[in-house]
Amino acid sequence: MNLFNNFKTALLLLIISVSSCNVRTENDAYQKIPLVQNGSFLVSDFVFSIEHVQLQLSHESMVGNIDKLKVHDNKFFVLDREIAQALFVFDITGEFLFKLGQFGNGPGEFSEVTTFCLDESGRIYVYDADSYQLSIFNEKGRFERSLKFDFHAIDIEILRDEIYFYTGYAETVHGKYNIIRSNLDGDIVSKDFPFSTPVYFESSWNLHKIGDNSLRLVQSLDSKLHSFEAEGSEISYQLDFVGESMNLTDSTYDVMNLEEQLNKHSRVLDSYVENTNYLYFLFFDAYETLSCFYDKVSRELRVGALRNDLEWVPFSPMVFADHNKLVGTVMAQDIIRTRQYFESSGVEYKDEKNVFDHYFQNVKIDSNPILTIYHLRENIKQKLDNK
Repeated sequence: MNLFNNFKTALLLLIISVSSCNVRTENDAYQKIPLVQNGSFLVSDFVFSIEHVQLQLSHESMVGNIDKLKVHDNKFFVLDREIAQALFVFDITGEFLFKLGQFGNGPGEFSEVTTFCLDESGRIYVYDADSYQLSIFNEKGRFERSLKFDFHAIDIEILRDEIYFYTGYAETVHGKYNIIRSNLDGDIVSKDFPFSTPVYFESSWNLHKIGDNSLRLVQSLDSKLHSFEAEGSEISYQLDFVGESMNLTDSTYDVMNLEEQLNKHSRVLDSYVENTNYLYFLFFDAYETLSCFYDKVSRELRVGALRNDLEWVPFSPMVFADHNKLVGTVMAQDIIRTRQYFESSGVEYKDEKNVFDHYFQNVKIDSNPILTIYHLRENIKQKLDNK
């Protein structure tokens, strides 16, 4: 996937355009976020410190890509769906604990480790889209039970004792719905978000847990961000792109030329994360890849290309957020390229070298991805007030 390289290139632009304005509302029903560039956009606008965690590499913990990540009870849960085809669990220092992903048809085994989620107690739910099976493990990775379903999904999340399945615009035996909900016994309780034309459009992250009390649905081809309540869903935010957004509930596009259609339309990309105070995402708009960072408390908004002014390590694609931090990933080869640049350029970089020596002295080309933890300010205004 070239998303990371495209993202890194956008972040290193010397000319940075950003919007700093307040989000408007319409009838107090939901907030509209105008994605218009105007101003400067720095990591230090919302981050006050950064640390890095190198995931332990062993013959049992060889991670290729990080397709989904969660942090719970001082543990990192790391899904590598495409390369290792497994779910890895590390402690907060990066030490490897255990792995889920044994290939087979027996209890706790998989044909494919598609996605996963956690409940409030730390129980692990791993979905196998090939066998339509959901395997449930305790917080230590011990298999407990499995649930069999009759449909394909690409993402899952659990909220208020219900399991939410996201189908990704794929028609199932239950009809053309993007959301199918079941109870913890596997019984289907509701279907929502109908569409007209199946396209089997896959994206890494669609359902986002915000704390323990709410769930956000982010569909790449929908400019509206939805939240789930006990009796259904509602629109929380409307993204106002400069270009034209593409909604697959319509049937006015050519399925055979979907990639060309995607390049002509504005949409959210995979780096969407949200907590109780902030939302951040990468998006494609008017043939540009840009970032949006929105402070939900102060309603300060930053839109545009983003520059990391706190350190020379590339700003990471985001994979997780909780109440006081964002977690991103950096590939080992990008760390090595940056280190080689310092060593060959003759640039004075004493402070940056100290960071590299502290965190990355043992990084090799085949090392696991590095987790970058961005500790957040209480709000964007906190920095503005300190200027």
